[in-house]
Amino acid sequence: MSPPEAVAAVAFFGVVGIVLRPLITAFSRRIAGGSDGSAEDLRILRDEIERQRAELDAVHDRLAQVDELHNRVEFAERMLAQVREKSALPGGRT
Repeated sequence: MSPPEAVAAVAFFGVVGIVLRPLITAFSRRIAGGSDGSAEDLRILRDEIERQRAELDAVHDRLAQVDELHNRVEFAERMLAQVREKSALPGGRT
């Protein structure tokens, strides 16, 4: 290998090392289980999970209300159907 090729190879691997070093460091931290600033990220994720749980509880409450209203409407429809059937019979109320 000639001296210019050796210099080019060293420069290439030096630049690649400099460019890839943060990525390699991040991967190694991720594999090792450590991280930079993950405590803050973890807190943010926990807050988001709690907010999502609160919203889900509110949705469940609304669904229970809708179910109750559905049952009441069905009951009212049955009562109205009975009144209509009685008035349709001969001698029924008009």
